[in-house]
Amino acid sequence: MRIYVYFLLFLMQISFAQYISLEEKVALIDFYNSTKGKEWKEKWDLSKPVATWKGVSVLEGNVIAIVLPNNNLSGNLPESFGKISKLKVLNLQGNSITGVLPQSFIQLNLLEHCNLSFNQLHGSLPSNLGDLKQLRNFELHHNRFSGNLPDSIEFCVRLENLTLFNNDFSGKLPLGIYQLVHLKHLRLQSNQFEGMLDGKIGNLIHLKTLNLFDNHLVGFVPKEIASLTQLQELNISYNHFTGFVSPQIAAKDGFGVKMLDSNGVAVQLKVSSDQVLVGADE
Repeated sequence: MRIYVYFLLFLMQISFAQYISLEEKVALIDFYNSTKGKEWKEKWDLSKPVATWKGVSVLEGNVIAIVLPNNNLSGNLPESFGKISKLKVLNLQGNSITGVLPQSFIQLNLLEHCNLSFNQLHGSLPSNLGDLKQLRNFELHHNRFSGNLPDSIEFCVRLENLTLFNNDFSGKLPLGIYQLVHLKHLRLQSNQFEGMLDGKIGNLIHLKTLNLFDNHLVGFVPKEIASLTQLQELNISYNHFTGFVSPQIAAKDGFGVKMLDSNGVAVQLKVSSDQVLVGADE
């Protein structure tokens, strides 16, 4: 009898775990409608439990993941999206989502993995992006984002992958980015970033990828890049760096440290093994 009761309680727990709050369900339906769910490749049957909906994962009565890549989503992300407050994984890459990130996006403060790449999103990132303190993977490449990278990014202390290439971000790199000591992949190529690259780049000792190709960065190339022993992919070319670089940096750069001069002509930086010259202007 006792075994039967335990088994019945277990079944009740499983059943209960499949249901979410009305607030979260309404937010999901808003999301479905605002991204033209009836035109998705794989649609949701709104008459069935949320846990059966394609790409939605439910744990202990909360939606923890929405994974719908390449599913023909279009339209905007609704403001109610922030009501899905326990979300940890969001993958909407390869769709046609437009508009800006809703202000409520920052309420997803348990978010660990976010991939919105290959959409048509625009506008700037929220200034309080650093509130997403659990964020480890942040991929926004191939969109139309613009504006500065927020200073508050320094509080995203768990970040391992920051991938923002092929957008229209501008301004100087915030100093806080050099405090993200867990970063493994920093991909900022094909934007409009300007200013100098700080020698504090040497703090990012776990970097495997550093790609700053095709921006407007100036000054000398920090010699500290050569100290990044785990670096496997480096591309700092097609900026406006000047001065000398070490043979180690030149050998790693995918385009041979070619820069654009004031006339827009590609010229190769001078290479020197003299440590006095490396990391300094001519």
